[in-house]
Amino acid sequence: MQAFDRHIGSRMRFESIQVKFQTDGWNCGVWTLVVDEAFAAYCDSAYYGKGTFGSFLTTWAARRGRGVVDLNAVRGSGSRRDAVTGNEKFIREERKRVRERLLFAAMEKRLPLNDGPRVDIFVEEGTVSTDPMGVDESDDDE
Repeated sequence: MQAFDRHIGSRMRFESIQVKFQTDGWNCGVWTLVVDEAFAAYCDSAYYGKGTFGSFLTTWAARRGRGVVDLNAVRGSGSRRDAVTGNEKFIREERKRVRERLLFAAMEKRLPLNDGPRVDIFVEEGTVSTDPMGVDESDDDE
């Protein structure tokens, strides 16, 4: 924490943001990657230091996801249903993109743990599924 305070703390502060994009209990990792990507874009933008990450994130996600919306800001059941459908479509596409990147990295032997039965099957099959592995809606957190 001292290193953070000394080198970054004067320019950054931790901020709790109340943004909800996720609608299921199994895409947490993919949404985390999306938010990480947004944070890198925020740090690289002219908006950095002038506005909050939370406001940047909602705008960035809407552009990046072609309509991804903060579900906390949606009013009306029809609008909410459309927003949920849009967010879920986006994250299915993101999940596929992440799996394609992982498959490529595994085939190129660039993963830190590039040996074992799961990686071998993943690489041998050479396919990318957008379905969560071994998880169904009954496992949803909500």
